[in-house]
Amino acid sequence: MKYFYEQEVQSLQTKHLGGNNERLTIEWLQQSVGELRKQLVELQQIASNAMRDVTTRTQSWEDLATIRSDFQQLKLELATVKERQQQTEVYIQELREETQQQEEDFRRLLQNKHQTQQHQTQQQQQQQQIIKDASASQDSKSSSSSSEETMDEIENIQDQLKTCPSSSSGS
Repeated sequence: MKYFYEQEVQSLQTKHLGGNNERLTIEWLQQSVGELRKQLVELQQIASNAMRDVTTRTQSWEDLATIRSDFQQLKLELATVKERQQQTEVYIQELREETQQQEEDFRRLLQNKHQTQQHQTQQQQQQQQIIKDASASQDSKSSSSSSEETMDEIENIQDQLKTCPSSSSGS
């Protein structure tokens, strides 16, 4: 385009060198070409700025779309975490209840064991007392009693031992 204007200017200069009007026309054309060049530069700058703005806006829209996508993903992850947290809380509550039940069972077991041991100790003491009583009774009768009476005493002791509460009834 520049070449075309220069040719026009040269052809006008060569054809009409003599006239003042022609000189003014040439100057006017040169000024017009200069102004057109300036306007062309301005238009190129405007177009460049517009392209930069479009690029910036396009990038902004892409960034916004990415942010929205990330936000949706984070919402999903948050919902998943909340669900896991609720499941964990339920599991912890179940563990607490189970632990509490086991503690109660263990206490009852210890209490029953303690009662059984007390019962067995009482039984042993009763048996020892019966044996002592029988032994003392036999010592006093041994010199005068017959073997038949000794057998009766042994049967009596065995009957007393049978009537004592058994160790299995406490558990």
